[in-house]
Amino acid sequence: MRKLIILNILFLGLGFAQNENAPLLDIQNQKYEFSLEKFYQNRSIIRTISPQVLESELQTEKYIIGPGDIFKVSIFGEVENEFEAPVLPEGNVLIPTVGVFHVSGKLLKNAKEIISQALKNNYLKAEIAVSLSGLRKFRVYFTGEVKAPGTYFAQGSDRLSDIIEVSVVEAKQPDEVTSSLSDWADDTNIKITHKDSTFEYYDLSRFYRHGDKSQNPNLKGGDIIFVPAIDLKKSYVIIEGNVGFQGIYALKKSETLFDFLTRVSALSKKSNLENIIIERSQN
Repeated sequence: MRKLIILNILFLGLGFAQNENAPLLDIQNQKYEFSLEKFYQNRSIIRTISPQVLESELQTEKYIIGPGDIFKVSIFGEVENEFEAPVLPEGNVLIPTVGVFHVSGKLLKNAKEIISQALKNNYLKAEIAVSLSGLRKFRVYFTGEVKAPGTYFAQGSDRLSDIIEVSVVEAKQPDEVTSSLSDWADDTNIKITHKDSTFEYYDLSRFYRHGDKSQNPNLKGGDIIFVPAIDLKKSYVIIEGNVGFQGIYALKKSETLFDFLTRVSALSKKSNLENIIIERSQN
């Protein structure tokens, strides 16, 4: 049985602030000539040390190395040298006069140990420092109930929300677009499929409205992000009126009116709860 509920919420007054925080992605690709970071701040990317936008330091026991990552190697001692060693397309890193080592797919911590140990075997009395100086760029695919489907470039520290925010500017009139998801998109059930065919589902609304980072994962190369449509065979709600989150939302099983309004952030201090109108339709 399908149930349709229409909520008309009246507010005493409203004020909404636009979030201008935006990710910084690959401006060398034409798609990112209009990335939000450039759009708002007119900043650019330098490929080497550190103008890359990170939310915190990389965790060496979690970050996975891939082609395009760049190591910085420093040798101190009787022979001093410093150079960059990129991870090549086949997943190897070439260390001059030392050898070739496969590091793709390995944790950053382990890859650094492989490179450091190889250098120590060749420079016996030298101090060795190995660090990650540049993050790789890779392709992800954005599909489903979205306004700008296609291929996007991300870096190893980017999350699901970064791609969704960048795709806003792919609309014809970005000044008038606040979401890259269609009106029928179900952001509580986003599917991410990886290259090995494994997949997970994420409720991105919990990140946007409650700050739950577990529902806003880091992306991997080749990920397919699929945003499904709201299942009309199940209960759904249409919110209308003077409310910031108008639209169509899936209704969760056994969810109360207050729980639903709280989940979608439809209420504020200025909400007039006495004027909520509920219209029900059953088929």
